[in-house]
Amino acid sequence: MLRDDKSGGGFEVISERVATADTMRASLEGQTWDLIISDYSIPGFGGAAALALYQHQALDIPLMMVSGVMGEALAVEMVKAGAHDYLMKEFPFTPFVSTCVNDTQNRPLFDPF
Repeated sequence: MLRDDKSGGGFEVISERVATADTMRASLEGQTWDLIISDYSIPGFGGAAALALYQHQALDIPLMMVSGVMGEALAVEMVKAGAHDYLMKEFPFTPFVSTCVNDTQNRPLFDPF
């Protein structure tokens, strides 16, 4: 989604698509990331599984949940469970990502979120 956004946003987008817990774990160990974007409804390794792995890794980067089908109640549940935020796919993506990354970069060093 962000790679396909032609509006820019000031990002150099480097992404890696993962489809299993093992590939997500390897990606997180092999690269430093500014943001994790997880689609809630991917068969086999959706948002809830990605969030569980994210929490187990105790990462200090935001995880944003996106979905085209997730209702508001489920989105709130994911945020309460530890996702940084959520976005429905039909909304503009670049401004949301910019805010998410900037909020993380501008918080105090020892703030646990």
